Amino acid sequence: MKYLITFILLAFCINTNAQSFKDILNRKKNEIVQKAKNKVENKIDNKIDNTIDKGLNGIDDAVSGKKSKKKRNSENNDTEASGNTSSEMPDYNDDAAVSSNEIVISTNIKCQKGKELIEELIRDKRNVMSVSVDSGTGKVYVSISNDDDELKENILKLISENGFSANGKQPKTKTNVCK
Repeated sequence: MKYLITFILLAFCINTNAQSFKDILNRKKNEIVQKAKNKVENKIDNKIDNTIDKGLNGIDDAVSGKKSKKKRNSENNDTEASGNTSSEMPDYNDDAAVSSNEIVISTNIKCQKGKELIEELIRDKRNVMSVSVDSGTGKVYVSISNDDDELKENILKLISENGFSANGKQPKTKTNVCK
């Protein structure tokens, strides 16, 4: 009987220790899982923050481009009043050149899909620093790293080839994601 009681006590202690050990392992497992979740959430938050920052920078560039254009237009009006009528604007881009490295293109882009398509296609071009499409007005604002007439023509062609008008030039294809 003495051995039986000792055996039961020993079994109880082993079971209690095993249960405690199991609890410790479960707590460690939960800690590791929580740390992994936090790490993933932080990465997602960083990606979202970076994406938002890029979007805001594009908007800031577009807004500063509009302000520069208004300022340039008022300066041109002042020079015309004084008798100097020389124009710094390129012929192919009547809305364009906000500065030598910023262009504004009038288009018929009126939907989100068209906006996203054209922004993605232009953004992939070499020497394009930023691009923003205002689907409300149909204006495309592009900042380029250098004054490159060939790049400007390629951007106009790219817009036209994807079914949108570009500065009055009719689209080369009838495929338009906004229709």
